[in-house]
Amino acid sequence: MKNEFILNDKKFRAFCIYRLLFGISYSIMIPIIPLFFKSIGMETVTIGMVISLYGVSKTIMQIPFGIVCDKIGDKLTLKLALLLMGLVPIGYILSNTSLQAGSLYVIQGAILGMAAPATYSVLARTLNVKRRGECTGLASAVFTLGGGIGAAIASFILTKLNNFSMAFNISSLGIFFTLIYVIIRVNKVKPMKDKDNKKESIKEILYEIRRRKFVYKALYLHLCRNQKFFSCVCTRPPGCSDHRSRDRARPFQAYGYLLVRLSGVDGHGGAGPAGSEGLPYHTMTDRRDGARGAGNAGLSFRTFCSIIK
Repeated sequence: MKNEFILNDKKFRAFCIYRLLFGISYSIMIPIIPLFFKSIGMETVTIGMVISLYGVSKTIMQIPFGIVCDKIGDKLTLKLALLLMGLVPIGYILSNTSLQAGSLYVIQGAILGMAAPATYSVLARTLNVKRRGECTGLASAVFTLGGGIGAAIASFILTKLNNFSMAFNISSLGIFFTLIYVIIRVNKVKPMKDKDNKKESIKEILYEIRRRKFVYKALYLHLCRNQKFFSCVCTRPPGCSDHRSRDRARPFQAYGYLLVRLSGVDGHGGAGPAGSEGLPYHTMTDRRDGARGAGNAGLSFRTFCSIIK
């Protein structure tokens, strides 16, 4: 039975204690805010509008800070939100006008919206996956319990001492204490950074090009494609007895031979007669020479396979 107790898990227990502490500290401030607004002269309708804007600002901040939470980590996001939230009660103490207090309450909603995604993220990684419902219910119950305790403390302070500043100071200290607890007890998990698929794909492609020597092979195929510039290099078809034509073709012969060697292509596969320097005979034949059917076909199948493999 002892091992089945859900709070035996240290990570989940730490999360529940954090929720309890934050529930108590935050709820000391929440119940007295409408009364504080009333005490500084804010109209009832204005109080209702400010509370509505509180919900709007909280809603707007949750989605973008969920993305931020994924980028920088849930613990860091939670610490930032708690730090800012700890300053909010101090801001109420320093507020002198309805506009200042109302604006601060809207900002408070936005800060709570920052904390919400990080809180749920921590819960998701600390709960027992086989007992999700039980863990979620317990975490919610703990926060609700803290809210009840905080509200009772706030009502006692306001009833007996009629001192808003004391309640706000206690709330601020409690939130900062919660921040310290989160720093010490809540485990940090490095955010999952998605690999840039585009960059990874480019790296893989470049690696394959380098490993398989595709650059040289592509140049070699380009050389074979433009046969009309390289006729008379390996053979002496009719009309190509001019020595000057052969002299002009010699650089291309050397270029093709170099590419064959660099690309690792089997120069004897589909090669022409002796003296072709390893270049395929069919690739060196002029397309205009109708007497050679194989020459009109361009690159031989065997040589093509040897290049692309």
